[in-house]
Amino acid sequence: MTLKDIARRAGTSVPTMHRYEGGWERFSVGTLRKIANALDAELEIRLLPQGKTTQHGRTVVYVSNDEL
Repeated sequence: MTLKDIARRAGTSVPTMHRYEGGWERFSVGTLRKIANALDAELEIRLLPQGKTTQHGRTVVYVSNDEL
């Protein structure tokens, strides 16, 4: 599937999809839900202790309750 296909299915724009694909940190949970639905995927949001990295070696990004 192309970004254009996913954007169309999620009801968002290709530039938005490109930002999310590139690791954009100012995400919207609502948009993430739409993207997950477009991909027939389940959205999982995890809260991890600060200063930790994931099992894949990626740094955990933290957001405030307001951003969620």
